[in-house]
Amino acid sequence: MYKRGIKIKGFTLVELMVSIAIFIVMTMLFLIKNGQYNDNVMLTNLSYDVALAIREAQSDALNVKFSTTTGSLADGYKYGYGVSFDLTTTANQGKFTFFADNPSAGNQFFYDNSDTIIKTFNIKNGNLISGFCVTSSTSCVPAKPFSVSGTNYNNVVISFLRPDAKSHIRVAAVGSDFNYAKIELKSPTGATSSVVVRKTGQIIVGDE
Repeated sequence: MYKRGIKIKGFTLVELMVSIAIFIVMTMLFLIKNGQYNDNVMLTNLSYDVALAIREAQSDALNVKFSTTTGSLADGYKYGYGVSFDLTTTANQGKFTFFADNPSAGNQFFYDNSDTIIKTFNIKNGNLISGFCVTSSTSCVPAKPFSVSGTNYNNVVISFLRPDAKSHIRVAAVGSDFNYAKIELKSPTGATSSVVVRKTGQIIVGDE
């Protein structure tokens, strides 16, 4: 092209194709990174939802949200509160249950059909509970299922009973408390987070 005797160069076809290719690659990288960032944010939010549900169970137990109307005064404050995680089925990996235990059943540390469901948390955006572990030690590696003394279990209950702020960490058919539990969460992209609960009642979001 010429303008008033001056030659003006434009893009060649090759230069145009290279520019478009660079733009496409940059856009793809941005979308991938943005998707990963969003996944990590939602996974972090889920971790705090789990931790807050456990903390709410602890608070309700100490504040005696429910009490029975019959029996002695001592019996009136035997409601336990807890959060149940059950990975027996794939569908259960997408939810966990906040419950109030029925004291008449005599099992304040477990979740069963006689208990009152306060809220069922349905996990969204493809995130899920990928595994958990309990131990009488100070740490463990989550798995699904996890093993206690050579026996595999697909569930764990973290509950609280007045007047103690400490947690009761138990699995079905095991009638004693464990010192430590770790709940592992996973996003669709494979990112992981965890919530740690200690027997003392301490609740920690993220790996220690």
